[in-house]
Amino acid sequence: MKNSLSTFVFAVVALSAVACSKPKLDDAKLDEALRSGLKGAKIEVKTLTCPKGVEQRTGNDFDCQGETTEGTKFVVKVSQPDDSGNVKWKSEAAPEAPKP
Repeated sequence: MKNSLSTFVFAVVALSAVACSKPKLDDAKLDEALRSGLKGAKIEVKTLTCPKGVEQRTGNDFDCQGETTEGTKFVVKVSQPDDSGNVKWKSEAAPEAPKP
């Protein structure tokens, strides 16, 4: 089955975790928010891997790597518009509905 690519943009609020010196994003909350948003976009995620312990900092952008249950690999681009733990993200992975 072929896949088409569509872009989805989501905002996730307050994914901060208090750390000793510099605040870090909460890895578990980020993973949960991304998976939830992708599921809402009808993307069935098999794996999703994001960097761990990302510092909360304006402009500290990063990529997460994913794979759908159909084996299509995709990237989720995550950006931090502020230093308060808020993130925005987008993915170009959206499986196409089966053709009749």
